[in-house]
Amino acid sequence: MYKSRILRKKTDYIELQKLLVGALIGLARTTDGNTQPTEETYKLLIKGLYYSVKNVPFNEADIRNLIDEIHAEKDMLVPRCSECASPCGRNDDFDMNKLQNADPEIRSLKVLLLFGIRGLATLIYNAGINGVSVCVADELFAKALFAIGEDWGTKELQPVIFEFAEVSSSCVKAIETATE
Repeated sequence: MYKSRILRKKTDYIELQKLLVGALIGLARTTDGNTQPTEETYKLLIKGLYYSVKNVPFNEADIRNLIDEIHAEKDMLVPRCSECASPCGRNDDFDMNKLQNADPEIRSLKVLLLFGIRGLATLIYNAGINGVSVCVADELFAKALFAIGEDWGTKELQPVIFEFAEVSSSCVKAIETATE
């Protein structure tokens, strides 16, 4: 019985993290086009990616509050979207089950990208906590999350992955230099 409760609790927590990543993808979608993201938008993307790291246990209430903050930011960026009489779904939260059910090759590319941006966001978030501002990868986080939520093939995903690798490498070097 005890094992069952632990397993259920762990499953609920994983589902909550999926909702968090889905909300981040929805927020990233709002930055595409004419909408101007704010500094807070990018801070939420980084914080959300940090909170979505699977092996770091966060308080479930904190994750739910963060999802609410992400939704509030999305509503601020595209205020009429939630009131639309003919919703297009463009800025909706992404259903992470779509990623799990995607073509294996596409899924592996998107998961690779997601793990990469989570790792970089964790480095940047922790550096920020320590008062170190080192690199600007804000737009890249939005671009990568946007790509994960799109129905793209290998041809469209590879340039985003290559761009991430390039920017990530320079950010990691900057973080290492700043924290020496």
